[in-house]
Amino acid sequence: MNSTETTPNYCDWRIEIYNCENSTFWIMEVYFSLISFALLAFSGTFIFGYRYRYMWQGLFVDHGGVGIRPLPVDCLLLFFTLAAYLRALHCLFMIIDIYTAYWQREFVQEIAWTFLSYGAVTYLVGIIYTIPVSYTNGTAGIVSLGNGVAGDKKSAFNLTTHKLFIPTPKQLNVCMAIWCLWPSLIALPCAVFSGIEKDRHNIDIASRYTAAQYIADFIFDMSFAVIAAYYGLNFAVVLKSTIKIFETNGSGFYSSGGNPTRKALHRLKYTMAYLSGLACFSGPWWLVWGLAHRQIIGSINNISIFLSINWYIAGAQPLIAVCQYVLAKRIYQKATGQTSSITSTSSSTAPILSQVTNPRSPSTPKRASFKPAVIKVDNTVDIEMSFVSDNPLTREAKLETIIAGSEPESNKWELTVVELDESGKICNEQ
Repeated sequence: MNSTETTPNYCDWRIEIYNCENSTFWIMEVYFSLISFALLAFSGTFIFGYRYRYMWQGLFVDHGGVGIRPLPVDCLLLFFTLAAYLRALHCLFMIIDIYTAYWQREFVQEIAWTFLSYGAVTYLVGIIYTIPVSYTNGTAGIVSLGNGVAGDKKSAFNLTTHKLFIPTPKQLNVCMAIWCLWPSLIALPCAVFSGIEKDRHNIDIASRYTAAQYIADFIFDMSFAVIAAYYGLNFAVVLKSTIKIFETNGSGFYSSGGNPTRKALHRLKYTMAYLSGLACFSGPWWLVWGLAHRQIIGSINNISIFLSINWYIAGAQPLIAVCQYVLAKRIYQKATGQTSSITSTSSSTAPILSQVTNPRSPSTPKRASFKPAVIKVDNTVDIEMSFVSDNPLTREAKLETIIAGSEPESNKWELTVVELDESGKICNEQ
């Protein structure tokens, strides 16, 4: 008889559901979790396969000298789908009672959350990654994101400036490596060691490993929540303000409430808010579980039931479902011909660019260098953030406008540098 065939002193509903108090409730939760994660795994596989079978031309972004990478949303979809498979597998193994040791239970349940973390990290870093190459020349610094024309306080474009720290691509790679290695080298091994000690009936030692595991998860979640909220809120405020400017000035490009630009910005805003909000919510509870898990699962109480519901039902599934719904909706619109396509970004941006470069005050700089940074939200819309700087040697820049085009059928992406003469007209375009 192995160690998992005996009735434990307490029922750790994360890894066992039979022969323990309130077993019927835990079994119902696991069945629901199995069905929901299996559906999400199958739908995620279909969406990912369809995108790379029929829409692959627009699913990669060129980061200049650092290479071509997939879109952040596809990284999110890939790892979330793998996590759904692993969660469904863990639930199935618990239902059919195929585990033979506690370390197996701990490993399978923790590796699923590890892949979920990979998806969130690659998405956040991928969104930030597209910006530095375009206007910081590989140098980290504080960038002022605003909408004003220098010296013109009455200008409609003169809004509050938001300062944002933009790291270099190398720094972003280091951050992504740390974030991915943190759960892989700390939380996951602690989970396995906890299971090994449970198999040896060393409950006290196993409890210490479990505490270390979830304290590490707490640190990961809170650091991710802070950084995601920092960049997400700054992006959302600036982008939303710019759209209002164009609507106020009567720009037909942004006048429609259902235009692709607005929808893309809403997807970016809501995804960042959901990721940071879920991490901020789950982080403190990981800490509570790590420090008091033996007391929580030692009896049937409200905290134990609340955490089990979030663990099996209300935690990851809504986040994965929202991600898949947005992408599935775009696939449906493409299949039914509801999306328009353009092959060149510059053709759609010309009216807006001329509106921006039109002089509004004598303080318009003689030479203004526009360096659009393409933020690839998904394959639907590429958002170009154009920056102007009086001094190209500084890293101070102001967000002058947002220009967006519809879904491209070709893989052409353009970055344009525009110089203005004294009257504000374009004198040189590269």
